[in-house]
This record gives sequence, structure tokens and C-alpha cells, in this order.
Amino acid sequence: MRKALIIAIAIIVVAIGITLMSHHSSPAVGRMNINANYVFLIPQSNGEYDLGYYGSSEQWINLGIFNVTSTALKQAAGVINSFNQHYVGTTVNNQQFIPLAYIIVIGNSSGAIQLPVQDHAILLSKVNPGYWTIIVMSQNYSAKFIFALDTGYKESKQVVIGSPIWYPPVWYQQPIGTILQETMTMQAYREGSFTGGYVIEMSNGTLVPWGILFHASHNAFGGNLLFILQASPIYHGLSA
Repeated sequence: MRKALIIAIAIIVVAIGITLMSHHSSPAVGRMNINANYVFLIPQSNGEYDLGYYGSSEQWINLGIFNVTSTALKQAAGVINSFNQHYVGTTVNNQQFIPLAYIIVIGNSSGAIQLPVQDHAILLSKVNPGYWTIIVMSQNYSAKFIFALDTGYKESKQVVIGSPIWYPPVWYQQPIGTILQETMTMQAYREGSFTGGYVIEMSNGTLVPWGILFHASHNAFGGNLLFILQASPIYHGLSA
């Protein structure tokens, strides 16, 4: 009886020790502080993300390669991949379909961004959805989009048909109009998830077409980011 009791106590002690070791081995959540209007997570071919932004001297500042945890991101990436596979080989705006790529944009109205990081993974699910979103565009435009947001841009606006700020020449240009039309098609492809038909006008007049992840899992994404607010006709005092 005494021997059995000693064995039972020993098992309990070992179990408690394992539990404590597991608890203490879990990395703590840290905070990465970044002084920038926006930072960007650029997907890599191996499933990781390159984190960086343009500094005040207009030089790209690379903050490293990270994993990213977010159910909304996983779902959105799946929609983009499915959309590309569905439309590959088709014609849009009288030219071959251009596959859409994406980047993650994170911002803050204060200009100081805090990213929760644990074990070399950015916990995007713990960032307020109002201050991050997924931008879709062709890969050829992503660098211009990133540069424009961090270094200053002239205007962000919507150019879809029926909008008071619709510009027909832009809508039918190639490849700008093609990408605009594709982002609008994606909006219909997965209703409620993505919204398309936007452009950023860079300081030199270059137009960059884009669409955004707007809703997922009952959350609205990017609604507090200035360039998204500015793109709305309501922001300009106009009715859609």
C-alpha cells in the first residue's frame, strides 16, 4: 500500500513538472514598435512573409522574415488563389487575364505601429482588424503601392462604373483598367469579402490599381486606414 502511494505521488510530481515545463517553455508575446505610417508583409514562395517599410529617407527598411498567424489571412489567400485558377486563360479588357497577388498592409493613425510577435511569428489575429487589411493587385504594381503609402501620395479614390469619380479612360486602359476590372470581378466572385475598383495616385501622377479584403469572419478590415477612408466617395462628400 505504501509503495503504491509513493508511486502515485511520484507520478503526480512528474506530471506537475511536465506541465510547468510546458508552461514556461512557451515563448512570451513581445511587441515590435515601428515608427511608420504603414508597414507591409510581403508573401514569399515558402509561405513566410517579408516585413518592412520605407523610412523618412525613402529607403526600404527590412525588418526580417516572419511567419504570420491569422485565420482571416488564410481564408483570403485561399479566395485569391481560387480566383486566379478560375480565370486563368480568360480575356479581360481585351487582354490576357493578369493573376492577382496580395500584400498585407498594417497602419495606425498615430504613425506608431505595434506588432505582437511570438516565436518569430507575427500574431496578426491580435491586431485590430480596422488597422490592417489585404490589398490585391498585380505583382508588378505592389512595389509602387508600398512606396506611395509610406512616402506620400496625391490621392486615393474609387473609379468603378457608376461612381461620381469614375474615369472611363482609366477603366479601359491596359493594364490599369484590366486590374481594376479584375478586382471588381473578385468582389462578385466572393461577395462580401473583397471590394475592388480603387486607385492610388502617386505624387508623380502614376496610378496604381488595387482592391481590398473588406470583410471576413464578421469583421471589417482596414476601415480605420486613411487611404481606404479617402477612397470612399462619402469621404469626398459625394454619394455613390
